[in-house]
Amino acid sequence: MDQRYIISTQFKGRGSLTTIETEEEQNYYLNSKNFDQYIASLTKRFEDELAKN
Repeated sequence: MDQRYIISTQFKGRGSLTTIETEEEQNYYLNSKNFDQYIASLTKRFEDELAKN
C-alpha cells in the first residue's frame, strides 16, 4: 500500500527568525550581552515570533 501525505513544509516566518538571530548574535559578539542573556533573549524572541505564525 503506497500512501502519500501532503504536509506543508513552508514557514513564512523564517526571514524574521534569521533577522532575530543576526541581531542577537551581534549583541553577543559586541559584548552587549553575556552568553546566558544571549540565549534567553534569543529564545524569547523566537518563541514570540513563532506564536505569531
